[in-house]
Amino acid sequence: MGRVVITHTLDVTPKEYWRRCLLSESFNEEYFVKGLGFRAYEVVESRQEGDLHHRKIRTVPKVEPPRVIQKAIGGEIAYIEEGVFDGNTYTFSIKPSVMSEKILINGSFTAEPVGENQMKRIATMDIRVRIFGIGKAIETFIEQSTRDNFNSGISFIREFLARPESE
Repeated sequence: MGRVVITHTLDVTPKEYWRRCLLSESFNEEYFVKGLGFRAYEVVESRQEGDLHHRKIRTVPKVEPPRVIQKAIGGEIAYIEEGVFDGNTYTFSIKPSVMSEKILINGSFTAEPVGENQMKRIATMDIRVRIFGIGKAIETFIEQSTRDNFNSGISFIREFLARPESE
C-alpha cells in the first residue's frame, strides 16, 4: 500500500479555506476543469446532515497511463469521490470506474492554522491496488498522478483565494 502526504501553506484561515474552496461548488468546478485540466467534473450529490456535509462527485482526469496500465484498464477512467466534512476534516474514498473492487483509495484533508490568516493544508491518501503482476505499477502511477495534481493545483488555489470574493 502506498501513502501520499502532501502539505501546502495557504494565506487564509482554515475556516475561510473550507468555506471558499471545499464547500463551494463553483470553486470545485473551476478547480477541476480549469485548474487541473480534467475532462469532466460533476456534483452527483451534496447534502447537509446536522454538522456533516456529504458530497459525491464524478471526475474524469486527463491522464496518460503507461501502456501496460492502458491495456489492463481499457478506455477512459472516471472516478467517484464520496466524502464527509465534519467542520475540521474532509474524509473521502475514491472509486475508479474500472476495477473498483481491486483499487482502493481513501484519504483526508486537514487544515491547521500556522499564523494569522495562514494555514497548512495536509492531504493524506492511502492507495492499495490488488492486481497480480501490475498492481505496484498502477499504485505508483496513481501516487505520482496524485502528487502532480496537488502540486500543479496549488497555484490555482492560491490565485483563487487572492481574488476578491464576489458579493
